[in-house]
Amino acid sequence: MEFPLGKPILAILATALLSGAALVCMPPTPASDLTVWVFADSHARTYRSIRDSFEEETGRSLAIDDVGDSINIRLASLFMAGRTGNALPDAAEIEIGNIGRFLRPPVTDVGFLPLNQYLETSGFRTIDSPLDPGESGWNARCTADGKIYTHDASHWRLNPNRARPDAWIDRIIPARFTPWSKHGVIFGVPHDVHPVSLTYRDDLFRQAGIDLSTARTWTQFQDKCAAFQDYWRTHGVSHRHALELPASTSDDLVIMLLQRHVNVVDDRDQIHLADEKVVKTISFYAQLVAGARSIGAPAESNTGIWINQLEQGEICVFWTPDWRVDLLRRYAHAEALRGKLRMMPLPRFDPDDAPTSTWGGTMIGIPRGCRDPDKSWKLIEFLYLSDAGLDARRNEGEIVSPLMERWNDPICQKPDPFFGGQQVRKLYVDLARQIPPRCVTPMTSVAQITLSIVLGDAVQYVRNRGTIGLEDACRQWLNRATADVRRRIDHASFEKRDATP
Repeated sequence: MEFPLGKPILAILATALLSGAALVCMPPTPASDLTVWVFADSHARTYRSIRDSFEEETGRSLAIDDVGDSINIRLASLFMAGRTGNALPDAAEIEIGNIGRFLRPPVTDVGFLPLNQYLETSGFRTIDSPLDPGESGWNARCTADGKIYTHDASHWRLNPNRARPDAWIDRIIPARFTPWSKHGVIFGVPHDVHPVSLTYRDDLFRQAGIDLSTARTWTQFQDKCAAFQDYWRTHGVSHRHALELPASTSDDLVIMLLQRHVNVVDDRDQIHLADEKVVKTISFYAQLVAGARSIGAPAESNTGIWINQLEQGEICVFWTPDWRVDLLRRYAHAEALRGKLRMMPLPRFDPDDAPTSTWGGTMIGIPRGCRDPDKSWKLIEFLYLSDAGLDARRNEGEIVSPLMERWNDPICQKPDPFFGGQQVRKLYVDLARQIPPRCVTPMTSVAQITLSIVLGDAVQYVRNRGTIGLEDACRQWLNRATADVRRRIDHASFEKRDATP
């Protein structure tokens, strides 16, 4: 009797039955004692390089799962479903652009575990003797006598008034906890600092008779870049632009606002879109990319292409957080840029602006309901804060650690041939000390999209009418944008709902 659905279907069913039987008979894959989810190949590669050390030190097996971009959807789904135990990773990394969604619930319902207690009660600083090196304000317990000493910038001094030495929360740069916190509760340990500098083609600026490093303000910077473009145009190079600067997205505008200590939405849901600093910054930005004194042009997002734009001198100044310099070293042609580049702090608008900003970032956190939070914390300490973890990360690239004592590493003082002998690592460390805090909320991305719309209107205004009346127009647009974002925040809030049906 023939199978009624035909031989092909019969063959498929038979194959499925045989495959299923084989899977059932296979011995189960032993579960690891701990699992960490990551989204970046470079992070997975770094952690795998020290996995054996962790397993040997703790006696626990470790699985490192590179989940990719799906990590946010998978984690959010697990949190909303209330999953616990083996269903959850023991630790997970989140990129700064995605943390807002996880911070939307009230503090007590955030899917990650608060880490304040762990940070305040572990990682205590120790010294072997009062002759050890230190920095002003550090507090340490001396292993020789068990007493607490405080460093006064020259020596360790006995401090009978202090009960404990510095813990992790004191040793990590405070500003870098801000993106991963809500109402003072810390949900993640920072992986990085990502200070932002400007990297430029010093050889081409020097040919034009311009020392760009002397630009201390954004107005001076624009003047020098305009003169640079005029020089090359008179020498037949008409498509050489000074600064990487898009006209329709707010990413670089946000970098400028952060250096001015402006977060468009702060961690208390206060909106700062209509602040005068925002009005003036967006007005200035618009005439950097439009009008008679424009110096900006958009760079390609593809790494290979924007590096080629720098190599060819199409765009000669780029925003460079530390991770972007890693890409530059890795993908630039061997001799195309070596020795031709220099790096500088960001110019300022006002004297109280920071000479840097921040771009990007990653945290690691512990999901609520995981198998054993204490073991998860030990894993985080090893991957993020141990000498083994920090050395492995340094071997992988140039990213500045948020653990401040690592900034004293002698490697930070070495001249960099790629940048003509400039002490690039030292510059990044100096900038890291001045990093502005960056707040990230569930509405940050909405506010930044709104900011992009206003920027587009400002750029079009300059193209059509020039700069007269621009600030007043920006002020009106930003006031309307503030009202719109306020309505969205009030509508989306879990914490301000009227209990009346």
